[in-house]
Amino acid sequence: DVQGAEEAVVLAGMDTFRRCRPVMTIENPPEGVVKLLGEIGLKPYLFDGHSFRSYDWTYKNAIFATDEKLAAMQGAQPLPASTGAQVSGLSGTRAA
Repeated sequence: DVQGAEEAVVLAGMDTFRRCRPVMTIENPPEGVVKLLGEIGLKPYLFDGHSFRSYDWTYKNAIFATDEKLAAMQGAQPLPASTGAQVSGLSGTRAA
């Protein structure tokens, strides 16, 4: 939580954001942050618990993602709720 310093944090991280295109959540994103991230292809969306849609400024949190990562998230299947769900890892499969 950066308590109002979102624009300064985004400016400081622009090289990394440009290179990595992370998915990130920003609380009450200022217009300057939306513009900066938009310049590198990160667009604001909201998640209503079921799907992503365009951010409309009536919600507190915005999820920033590229079109490609948004498409991947929309197509992802959630893990089963059971405690025995398996997660594929680099060194094999482990319990979640």
